[in-house]
Amino acid sequence: RNDSHDLTIIQSKKKAVNKTYHLVACGNPTIDSVLTNKIMQCKASNIIVKYTVILPDKIPLSDIEICSLLGNLIDNAIEASIKIHDTKLRTIDLHIRPFNDMLCMKISNSSNGQYINTKKGFNTSKKSSLFEEHGLGLSRVKDIIDSHSGMIQILPENSKFTVNILIPLDT
Repeated sequence: RNDSHDLTIIQSKKKAVNKTYHLVACGNPTIDSVLTNKIMQCKASNIIVKYTVILPDKIPLSDIEICSLLGNLIDNAIEASIKIHDTKLRTIDLHIRPFNDMLCMKISNSSNGQYINTKKGFNTSKKSSLFEEHGLGLSRVKDIIDSHSGMIQILPENSKFTVNILIPLDT
């Protein structure tokens, strides 16, 4: 049996798997599974994703809160990015890291610059009647952040939509 032949087969199989599946491995199984799932959705919609995840020793959020927070933010980013006709301009940038005793999360996505103000004062991309209930996502995000004495900043721009979140690590 030829070991170099076996190694070549393994390497080619690994390349095939990596092209099909992008597995995130940041050390937190919940974040890993949410990001892996959402990145797969992005690939299917021709959205370029860049991310950095550096986690503190202890995360102040429950697994359910992590799923809800990341799920809502990334779903909104995907929906907004899909509205960009030029697929080369469809982007999502996600950064999670500790900063000054806070968990810092930043998600930016490409946008068509069309926003409305909701009853709670959030700027969100315009939704078609198909997505009437979709605006509840940012409200859930804000509730989670408020429950941890955190802060949220929403920055709608002409071609980009950014959400910055800070959550104290000692909650």
